[in-house]
Amino acid sequence: MGIKKKVYPAVWLLFILYIAVMLWLLFGRTPVTVSGTYCQQICDNINLIPFRTIMEYAKRLGEEAGTYGLSASEINLYGNVLVFVPCGFFLPALFRRLQSFRRYLFCFSLGLVTVETIQLFTLRGICDIDDLILNVIGAALGFGAFRAAKAIGAAAKKQSH
Repeated sequence: MGIKKKVYPAVWLLFILYIAVMLWLLFGRTPVTVSGTYCQQICDNINLIPFRTIMEYAKRLGEEAGTYGLSASEINLYGNVLVFVPCGFFLPALFRRLQSFRRYLFCFSLGLVTVETIQLFTLRGICDIDDLILNVIGAALGFGAFRAAKAIGAAAKKQSH
């Protein structure tokens, strides 16, 4: 039995735990409520202008620290990138068809659009194109790290033979 067969169940377990945490982060919060009708709340909770939110947060970087010594801007910018890095490892490791970057990026982006849409209509978050941009950057970094780890593993295996 190869190491991959021994590790595979552990990777699935970690992936399931990661998904559970992500579902809680994405949908476990209380609904965003603003005054007005449901339709008005939808309109108030959507941003389709690329880089608008990113620029607003970038201008406020380094302002007063809040949770964990980080400002809301730092949590939003860095958190939206870092929280999706594990997807770049898990998805191609568990689903062979997602080892192509194009296919991975397409499927990941489709999933993100679905999540953002659900958040919008359930009022469990703000549907923001900038979140998508930051999340894709994080997932792409994770995918790059996955590919690098895979190449290092292949080189080490080749060297041992």
